[in-house]
Amino acid sequence: MSTSKDAKCQEEYLRAVYEPNAEGELAHHLIEYLRTWSKANFANATWTHENGNFWPTNQLPKRVPSARVLIFSYNSQVAWDTNENGIREHANNLLDRLSGARESRHVNNDYNVPIIFVAHSLGGLVVKQALVTAKNDDTYINLRKATHGLVFFAVPHQGGHGASLGTIAKNLVLSLTGNAKNDIIESLKSNSLFQENQAEFFKHQLEDYQIVSIYENKLTRVLGKTTSLIIVDKISATLGLPGTREKQLTLNSNHSEVCRFEGDDDKFDPVKRAIGTLADEAIAEQKKTAADRSRDNLHAQDYFQKLLHSLHFPAIESRQEEIADAYKETFQWIFDDSGDAVRPWSNFMEWLETGRDIYWISGKAGSGKSTLMSYICEDSRTMKSLKTWAGTNVSRLLTPKFFFWSPGSPMQKSSVGLLRSLLYQIFREYPALAPVLGSNEPLSDWTERRLGNIFQSITHDVKSSYRMCLFIDGLDEFSGDHDALITMFGDLVQNVNIKIVLSSRPYPKFDRAFGSSAMLKLQDLTRADIKKFVSDRLLAYPRIQAMAAQEPQNIFEGTIPRIIHDIVENSDGVFLWVDLAVKDQIRGISDEDSPEQLKERLRNLPTTLEDLYAHMLNKIDKVHRKEAAWFLQFALHPHSGSLLDFTLAVHESLDRDLKSSAAFPSQNVISHCQVTKRRITTTCAGLLEINFPPPDFRHSFLEEDTVVNFLHRTAADFLIESEQARNFLEINTPPNLNVYQVWAKVLVARLRMLGFDRSDPCVSRYIEDIMERIYEAEYKTGVAQTAVCDYLNLAMTILDREREKKLPESHWCTRIHDWGSGGPSEYMRELQKYREQSPFHSASNQFEEGVVPRSVPQRPIDYLGFAALYPLKLYIEQQMKSFSPDYHAHVASYLLCCAAYVRFLNSDLIEYNSYPAILERPRVWHYDLILTLLSYGANPNVPVLKSTIWGCFLDVIFFKKAVHRLIKDPFVNEKVCEAIFKCFIEHGADVHGILDTGDIRGGRFYINEHHLQELSDCSSKIKEMLRYECGFYFRFNMSVPTLIRYCLGASPMSTELLSTCMRKGALLHSKWTEISISFRGVREYKTWALSKQQSDRMLEAFERYIMPNEHPPLWIVYELQRQILRLYDELSTKGPPPQITHKDFWRDSEI
Repeated sequence: MSTSKDAKCQEEYLRAVYEPNAEGELAHHLIEYLRTWSKANFANATWTHENGNFWPTNQLPKRVPSARVLIFSYNSQVAWDTNENGIREHANNLLDRLSGARESRHVNNDYNVPIIFVAHSLGGLVVKQALVTAKNDDTYINLRKATHGLVFFAVPHQGGHGASLGTIAKNLVLSLTGNAKNDIIESLKSNSLFQENQAEFFKHQLEDYQIVSIYENKLTRVLGKTTSLIIVDKISATLGLPGTREKQLTLNSNHSEVCRFEGDDDKFDPVKRAIGTLADEAIAEQKKTAADRSRDNLHAQDYFQKLLHSLHFPAIESRQEEIADAYKETFQWIFDDSGDAVRPWSNFMEWLETGRDIYWISGKAGSGKSTLMSYICEDSRTMKSLKTWAGTNVSRLLTPKFFFWSPGSPMQKSSVGLLRSLLYQIFREYPALAPVLGSNEPLSDWTERRLGNIFQSITHDVKSSYRMCLFIDGLDEFSGDHDALITMFGDLVQNVNIKIVLSSRPYPKFDRAFGSSAMLKLQDLTRADIKKFVSDRLLAYPRIQAMAAQEPQNIFEGTIPRIIHDIVENSDGVFLWVDLAVKDQIRGISDEDSPEQLKERLRNLPTTLEDLYAHMLNKIDKVHRKEAAWFLQFALHPHSGSLLDFTLAVHESLDRDLKSSAAFPSQNVISHCQVTKRRITTTCAGLLEINFPPPDFRHSFLEEDTVVNFLHRTAADFLIESEQARNFLEINTPPNLNVYQVWAKVLVARLRMLGFDRSDPCVSRYIEDIMERIYEAEYKTGVAQTAVCDYLNLAMTILDREREKKLPESHWCTRIHDWGSGGPSEYMRELQKYREQSPFHSASNQFEEGVVPRSVPQRPIDYLGFAALYPLKLYIEQQMKSFSPDYHAHVASYLLCCAAYVRFLNSDLIEYNSYPAILERPRVWHYDLILTLLSYGANPNVPVLKSTIWGCFLDVIFFKKAVHRLIKDPFVNEKVCEAIFKCFIEHGADVHGILDTGDIRGGRFYINEHHLQELSDCSSKIKEMLRYECGFYFRFNMSVPTLIRYCLGASPMSTELLSTCMRKGALLHSKWTEISISFRGVREYKTWALSKQQSDRMLEAFERYIMPNEHPPLWIVYELQRQILRLYDELSTKGPPPQITHKDFWRDSEI
């Protein structure tokens, strides 16, 4: 039988060659590179010594008696003749056969049985490809999770000394096949079979497995070569993993003999021990008790529920629920296959089934965009068509949606709200995508950056196993940077497995961005829908039906058809105008207007929405205008919404009830809700509407879920933007009413009415929300909100006492962290971890004698300290006046300690998750409080954790300058920083201390030609890193004068402050103490301490980066990055062994 014929008739199989007596706990899957010549027992040949010893069954069971040993055999000729497709085909066959074998043996719990793959030579590429496939295909997820270890015998992972991967592979084929005229050789010449993409995909799994790499050290004779070669040398056969991740062994064998052993001898002993260790580890893991696994599952489920809860926010779905349903039988044309039901437009059904990128629904204000988007999202035909696009091989089809709403809460119109909503829906539908956050990453503090990083990680790498179509409504209602939003969506659809349906008004920037995409103009397509809507609404009115019964010809041939025609002609495709016009006509018919009068009504009705709203405003009766103005003002507040809120806002005895410790009169308030509902309807001329929730969406009170909304988003826009509307509100709003103050009272009243469940994770966040609203009222009015603060303190004291078994001895704010998760106290715990890694080494951490007469609490122990967290500056100033001057310094020092925990001192938490509106207010307000407390005699050297108040300030100011560069923030600018530095120093701040910055993440950058141009003197290792991703952390020590120079540059105030420090004996000092570097996105970092010379070199580059007031030019950024690469080259080749660390801090940056 000929060689080729014999090779082509080989069949693939997976068979067990050893079965343990007991139930197997481990499976060794031995993957061979099969020789293509005919041999009777070809499947075992790779692992069999010339003396006939087959060690997988003769020696291995003695070391691992519980292992089941299987061998996979495949047609190697086909594998290599068909290049990459051959490898993928055999990898898939391996996965299929292995899945079947495990299912047939262990029906219920096979995924707990660990796997160790053992592979020789190019067979290792089949194993790696199988694991890459299993990573991307959820069908094989249990196989990947079960894989514990990999043993590679002379597997070529990369090129070696002077040889490319293709050359090594060619030599392998020649040595193993003995056939010089083989199609394999031709395919390997182009190196197409061994492209580095497999290595690139596989590297992301390296942390998942324990690996043993075995390489040869004897020469192998290769056909056609005059000399023998070491075919797969150490560089090619090893992965270079740090620490204990990879065990490397060398055997005194050539390439063919490296996996054959004479018996249980010295050569086999290290291999046996290495495989045995892997098996012991795998069995120990597998032997976890059912209780352990159950606890793990419960913990994972608990974590997942907390993650979902932290992403959820109250209004996450309310906008879509408030959108009116599409009128019956309207918008049907959107699912017309031809796309020509109304007039030519981009076929939506076709785009759903086969299109990609973006479909843009453009429409005028009030044309029904949100109604159409909601209709599309809820119609089953949408999902059916998307399933056609996804195909049968996709395990999941994700369709997250978001409806921007500008009159709503900050979460309904911000990027933070968008990302939290999308991630919540994605994780709820597909829990496997949920990230496992580090221990230093609090779930409650969702910043835009953290959310963006997570969203990018799951969308940037959307696997073939799932696809995603997003539905985003109302881009024009987004409160942030529209250009950034456009860029985000453009980046998303670069992935062919993601596409997006967007809707917006036809703003020029949206037209430029999406005008060339598949799209439609809604106002051009709704004429038939409008006609049907008008006809049905008019003809359904009882009076018209009665008139039709008496004069059918006049009604159906005269008056009504003319009204319908005129409304359709004047509508300009705007459904909202049509709805108002129909209501106006029905009013006229109800008043028995003549046909001419009805026609006049229509003529008098403004044709633009702005004029129409002005018309409605003017129709409000003068005696109702003050009441209407207050309802409209309250509706404009971004946090209001429910009928209960409106009722509390106008409740006459609200202040009296809140200051009383008696039971809150909840039933009295509820009974007044119906009165409030009628008054809104009577006074607001239809500008506000009341929407009742569905029966299954109710909470404590129906009134709590009954929503008061504007007729349309454009009505809110009119009240904000129109001078006429602003004048109306200003003239008619009573001067003693302030919506911010009233809203804070409403929240306290809700707390008294509804109470809370202490196990609810949102409890402390709700209390924090009240404090934020009190702050907002204080800032907007310029008046201390003493009454509201007293109301909240009383409410919490009452609720605290009701829930404690005995009378509490301490203030409720000291126990707030026990009430669910999130909020200030969780923030404090996380901040404590952060501060402990970034201490300020003060020259003296002791109070100056006589300055503070007694110990100072470092955290809030009463409401006054709690108020310093937010910071209620005016309230604190007012309360300070009630203390004796002898106590001012002590109380001010205590409050300064409390203020040090406030989130504005932590630059990572500036964009606090629930309240993007915080970003709109001056953060200098907090620093203003610090200046006030210092002026009262607060000691800036009060110890806080391992630092001081002064040290906390220095650490944050450096972080802002070095990382976020927020010194250019309009609210935290050079002038503010100068004032704070000066005030601290004037009040005795320690200028001799040294700030240790702790680990600061310098970010990541991709190595490109610009980096390598000036690194010609570096080793070849650096030059081979082109297009690698480099991440780094750094650590600084610096003195106070140095930090002032870094932050304030060469300003006159900087010179003055430096002189003051020098006169006190402070010195300029700075040192780059440590650097941690990682490549290719691995979280395992190599950390080195730097010498003085290395530190000076890095400081010189860093100072050029940090010193300019504006962002540095690109060449300075490149220079800093080049210095990092040069330093890595120097340390990795000549320096001491690095410390291996895992970086998981939440001090993020963008250098």
